[in-house]
This record gives sequence, structure tokens and C-alpha cells, in this order.
Amino acid sequence: MSKTKPQSIFKEQGNTSRIYLYIVITLGLLAFGCAIWQTPDFLKRADLISIFIFIVMNLVAESTYTILPNGGRMTASFSLILSALIIFNAPIAIIIACLGNLFSTTIIQKRHWSIAIFNFAQYSIAYGMAAGTMFLMYTLSGLLYPGIGETPQIVI
Repeated sequence: MSKTKPQSIFKEQGNTSRIYLYIVITLGLLAFGCAIWQTPDFLKRADLISIFIFIVMNLVAESTYTILPNGGRMTASFSLILSALIIFNAPIAIIIACLGNLFSTTIIQKRHWSIAIFNFAQYSIAYGMAAGTMFLMYTLSGLLYPGIGETPQIVI
């Protein structure tokens, strides 16, 4: 049985697609960098044991998947990341999501690192935008945003 090496997503795409890939990866790495930069402030307010438990649960969720009818795969990690986003806020949720994705893509699925980096970047962008949306919803509704040391309460 011959083993085939995973292929890079950059070799399979045309120029327009490569530009898109590079833009997503650049923006995603910037979003991840911002998350890392903000993490020390959030770690002061978070329970490290809870974060570790979320990381372990996400690794398990990313390593188990359901095969879709069209041949794709779907993991159960979204619900964990959404919970982490609500409980801990974006920087820690982004780190939890990206660690789980890197582990799943490169080690469990044995896919090329370029796919892992692209997924890593899109997770960073998506959860960063989700956190911004949640913050906006809390602001417009008059509630204090949870995850930054405040408990949700109505501001009168």
C-alpha cells in the first residue's frame, strides 16, 4: 500500500484563488496575533483549569467527525467554541479553536500544513467577527459584555 503525500492547496489553485488564500491567511494571522496580544488581560480574569478543559474537549471534538452525504466532514467543535466565546471572550476562544484545528488537520486527518494554516486563519477571522458582533449586540441592548470580568446586567 503506497502512501500519498498530502498536497498543498497553493499548487492546486489559479492566481485569483491564491490571492484569496494569501489574503485570508494574512488577515487570520493578524486576528490571531491580536488574540495573543490581548490574551494576558483575559487570562487574569479566567480560570486556567476551565480553559484547559475546553482545550481538551475541543481536541476530542475535532478528532471525531461525522461524514456528510457529499463526502465532507463535520466536527462537533462549533458548540464548544461558541461556549468558549461566550464564557471567556474572543482571544481565548480563538486560541482554543486554532489549537484544535491544527491538531485535527495535521495529526488526525494527516492533511497538508497549508490546509491547516488556512483553516486556522479562517477560524481566527470568523470567531473574531463573531466576538465583535456579540459585543455590538450587548452594547446596543444595554448589557455589559460577559467575559471581560463583568457579569451581564441591565444598565439603566
